[in-house]
Amino acid sequence: MADNVTFQSAQLATPASGTQVSTDEAASGHIQRVKLAYSADGVDTHVQADANGLLVNTGTHQDEVIHPIATTDVGLTTKSTIFGYTTSGGGSFEPVKVTPSGALTVEATITDGSGPVTVDGTVAATQSGTWTFGLPAGASTEFSLALLGSNFAAVKSGSNILTQSTISLNQTRITVQPVVSTTPAYTAKDAVGGKLTFANAARTSGGSITIQTAVIIDRSQQMPVLELVLFDRDFTASNDNAAFDPTDAELAYCIGVIRISDFSDFNDNAVAVRAGIGLTAKLEGTDLYGQLVTRSAPTFVATTDIVVALTIVRD
Repeated sequence: MADNVTFQSAQLATPASGTQVSTDEAASGHIQRVKLAYSADGVDTHVQADANGLLVNTGTHQDEVIHPIATTDVGLTTKSTIFGYTTSGGGSFEPVKVTPSGALTVEATITDGSGPVTVDGTVAATQSGTWTFGLPAGASTEFSLALLGSNFAAVKSGSNILTQSTISLNQTRITVQPVVSTTPAYTAKDAVGGKLTFANAARTSGGSITIQTAVIIDRSQQMPVLELVLFDRDFTASNDNAAFDPTDAELAYCIGVIRISDFSDFNDNAVAVRAGIGLTAKLEGTDLYGQLVTRSAPTFVATTDIVVALTIVRD
């Protein structure tokens, strides 16, 4: 069918009598209404419409915009139809927004579909409330900064030198006075006095100790050569002024022997000091036990002539 129409006379064609033409009356007169059509060549398909207006084909989106889109998120429900976006998993149609003042804002969480997005570089953080820090897996305890500060309160740096405050040792000085004999004279290998008990040498039962210093006071100025035999538990002491004779089983509990021979001789008494001994032991209970043995033949004037004092560092 050929396109275009040619009138057959010079006069304009006049519609038949009674034909009504659709118009819209305006101030300047009647304006004829024109109906739109779309189609291929030779087809007269009209453009579809409904109460909301014309229906528009969006082309490559292959969907029709059939409702006006409001400016709020409530009115943006058709975005999922237009852009194929879903709100499952807490998504949002507008993760990035521009405020009326021009500031760019981003929602609280940004994901790439499998997890939070990693931020490169440095991110400033402002403290709010209480921050809790845990140790890596496998760590047994947490060491507070406050406790660290109390123990090392004076750590200072300068000229490649670190100076830290001194943490005092827990040490004690225990004095024991054995009852010794005045007659007969002692002979070598005799026990001098009975059992010595250094009570509470350890802070707790089964605790460890380090004997640093031993002091022997000789009030009668005999200055004997003595040995202090020490045990980590109670034992059966030998009788005073008789041969020192521990059993083989008891010697298994001996933690050491401190030899005393270098006395400082004064007017009518003497003292011997052994420093820097460093004898360590783990006690069965809290008490340390021992007995003196002589390697010479002293004759004491009074039963209170000998005093033994130990300086002990307690773990």
